[in-house]
Amino acid sequence: MLEMPAMASSLSQIKSSDSWGDEIDRKYEDRDQASTSTKVYGLIGNLTSQMPEVRGKAAWYLGKHAWYVDLLGESPRVVDLLIPALRDENSEVRSNAAYALGEIGDPRAVDPLIAALRDQNFEVRSNSARAIGKIGEAGAVDPLIVVLREDRDKTVRIEAIKALRDIGDLRAIDPLIEALKDEDPDIRMHSVEALDNINDNRAVEPLIQALNDDNNDVREIAAESLGNFKDTRAVDPLIKAFKDPYRPVRYKAAEALGKIGDPRAIDPLIAALREDWIARAAAEALGKIGDPRAIDALKELQKTGKSEYDRKAASDALKELEAVDTKSETNQIVPTAQNASSQQNATNLIQVEMREEAVRELDSAPSEQKVTNLIQKPATPTVSLTTLNVEVASDVYSEKDRQVLYCPRGNYMVV
Repeated sequence: MLEMPAMASSLSQIKSSDSWGDEIDRKYEDRDQASTSTKVYGLIGNLTSQMPEVRGKAAWYLGKHAWYVDLLGESPRVVDLLIPALRDENSEVRSNAAYALGEIGDPRAVDPLIAALRDQNFEVRSNSARAIGKIGEAGAVDPLIVVLREDRDKTVRIEAIKALRDIGDLRAIDPLIEALKDEDPDIRMHSVEALDNINDNRAVEPLIQALNDDNNDVREIAAESLGNFKDTRAVDPLIKAFKDPYRPVRYKAAEALGKIGDPRAIDPLIAALREDWIARAAAEALGKIGDPRAIDALKELQKTGKSEYDRKAASDALKELEAVDTKSETNQIVPTAQNASSQQNATNLIQVEMREEAVRELDSAPSEQKVTNLIQKPATPTVSLTTLNVEVASDVYSEKDRQVLYCPRGNYMVV
């Protein structure tokens, strides 16, 4: 292990006109100053500096270099130093310590970070919520829900929503659905994203209602999210969204309908091909649904589309439709071939059975008597007679004995 450099002695020579933090910025961002490992050990030493700016910058840079801290095997030691820093008298140190703990990702930091969600400084609370989300500890879900519902700062609440999204625990569904009615559009928008990521069907109806939100971004993200759920309950509301005054909503609605793949969307999507801004999304959606009713309209867009992207989307969609047709024909041909093969196999089995039965009957009585019996047995009239050579009896019976016509179920006739 490398020796920890004596950073304090070098820092003590800094001119008073320079701040400690700025000097550390220069020292640790200049790749020519020292190797990364030397910088990391220097930063670890500076976590115990008496200067709050030095401690704060050290914590921040250790978070930035968390991958290298782990590579050096120093993560446990750094976490042991950062957890007490969450109670530092300086809010910047506390905030940066929370950030660094999230980047390192040690579960031991979760409980101290949960406690830091009650810090008086909003940046500390925000970075703590973010760090909990990065660590992904389900035990923090309930405290995060409290933050979502009760924190005074919008930034902190958004970080709590993001953390709930990343953890993905179903306990967050109802609080996030409640947040869709929040007066702040940013809270509503991030709640939609979180519900999309967790992807529980309880969110479908609330997201459908979000298509009527008075905020453009909320409606756009709701339309996109409904496509990811692929729930047919959203088809008619998404079709209705083609009348939305905000074009990105119409575009996302077209994309979503393509993901859901319900044929009810065919005619509205064909009509949407005439709108320049969403024609591309409509064409792609029609290609995914694969209904041949769209072929003529897609060919028209391929020829007359104003945008190169629209024309290409139409061309790609037509290829997808062609592939669907080919696959459909193949699916029809393959069973037919399989049936034919099965029928042939059955015929072969019957032939084998008939050969064996003919041999058994010919073997159990004198040849002339058995031939007479075979002639008297009626053939099944609905089945064509086929010449059968009983090769296995070739050394015993005459050629006439072996020239036998057979039908299924042992109805033989001699030629």
